[in-house]
Amino acid sequence: MIFTNLKKHSQYKSEVLNEIEDAFQYNEENSFAIDFHQLIKDSNLENCHLLLNDNRELIAHIGVRPVTLHYNDANINVLLLGGIFTKKEFQGQGQFKKLYEYICKLYKDKYSMIILWSDKNDFYQKLGFRQFGLTSVIGEKTVTEEEIIKRGYQKDNIANYSDSQLSQLNELYNQSYKNTISIKRTLNDWRDIKQISSMKLFRNKDNNEYLFFEKGQDLKGIIHEVSFSSNQKELKKFKPLQLLNPSTLDEDSFFIHLAWGKIINEDIFSKFIHKLSKGSIEIKRDELKIETRPYQIDQNEILTILFGPGKAQEIGHLLPSIYITGADSI
Repeated sequence: MIFTNLKKHSQYKSEVLNEIEDAFQYNEENSFAIDFHQLIKDSNLENCHLLLNDNRELIAHIGVRPVTLHYNDANINVLLLGGIFTKKEFQGQGQFKKLYEYICKLYKDKYSMIILWSDKNDFYQKLGFRQFGLTSVIGEKTVTEEEIIKRGYQKDNIANYSDSQLSQLNELYNQSYKNTISIKRTLNDWRDIKQISSMKLFRNKDNNEYLFFEKGQDLKGIIHEVSFSSNQKELKKFKPLQLLNPSTLDEDSFFIHLAWGKIINEDIFSKFIHKLSKGSIEIKRDELKIETRPYQIDQNEILTILFGPGKAQEIGHLLPSIYITGADSI
């Protein structure tokens, strides 16, 4: 078996993209390379990992996007996984697990956890992943561009934005999600977002707010990032539409889980939680201390205990929620 990446073997890129789009049943009008530019861009190809057999045939691929989660002055490095597949003729042979375990060993000294999005529940549970975090959905009605325009927003072309305009969006983003653990974005991150032509930007020129709608084949009919996540008055304009948000609007809102997650470096993760909670929460292997009171826990369940679903009542106000918008998810 050969473990390598697309930076070293770029000749496999077209095959990888074809296999991803086949696995996720992409329509001809959509493109994974556009929808998830941050993952498959040239500067991230060293993090797009391949498993080849001894005949140099492609077996599997796992794309990794390293990011930083932050809240105030607390930061933690995590991995977002996407573009995952095992070619059909090699499935059921444990090949994916080999590549996954290789990636864990490769990154675990500097990265605390892995986050991914998938509907293969049983598969990822067996690998120790758990659904964690909560995303509020403001309403059930599928969003259209016309519905957004009715609410005072106009479509804008982010491809024409200057660095100064991107920096202004970043300020709005930081302000909107300041009460959550969220992905820290740099100007380069916004330049990447600018390349996602399948994601639609809408602006309200009266109040300078923005929102992102859809992302190609992903998040169809959904508003997945807004600059007004804690502005109840602005959120009410969008009831009963499918708008994803860290917090609920009213009794008609409902929660879905944020993602699948697994801790791969307990030490880094524990220090982050300790700092976030101002020393109120300590994690040591199978013991969780909340304000000095010890609880025995299953290590695989720690993300759910801390961030939900079913967040421990004792944690309450000690930790902020975690939230990742659709512009960053893979």
